[in-house]
Amino acid sequence: MKIRLLLADDHPALLAGLVHELVKLPTLEVLGTAIDSDALVELLQSKECDVLVTDYVMPGGKYGDGIGLLTHIKRIRPQLKIVVFTTLENQALTQELAKLGVNGVLGKTQHTSQLISAIHAVLCRFELFSH
Repeated sequence: MKIRLLLADDHPALLAGLVHELVKLPTLEVLGTAIDSDALVELLQSKECDVLVTDYVMPGGKYGDGIGLLTHIKRIRPQLKIVVFTTLENQALTQELAKLGVNGVLGKTQHTSQLISAIHAVLCRFELFSH
């Protein structure tokens, strides 16, 4: 069984690169991508995914970004596994995300293989916080 993913980031080139790398793997299936909170919430309402990989800072859309967006997502999809893939390396933020129920936080400076490991880990009920 493949792990069904949704990916969200406001940088289209980064999204395209992630999709390019992740679709090569037999264990992963990318169901969709979003560049703002509106598109992400729409995807979450129309697709059943196992893991969401999302940026923390993603301007645009009526749902905002950061804690506000993640709180909304946890409200509408409480069982969803979430990995925040971000440039922000802040211990206080990482702790807030953990309290919110985010399953993993990974810096964008990490290699793609680390992200792949994080996706598999959170689905197996592990938590991964790299900061």
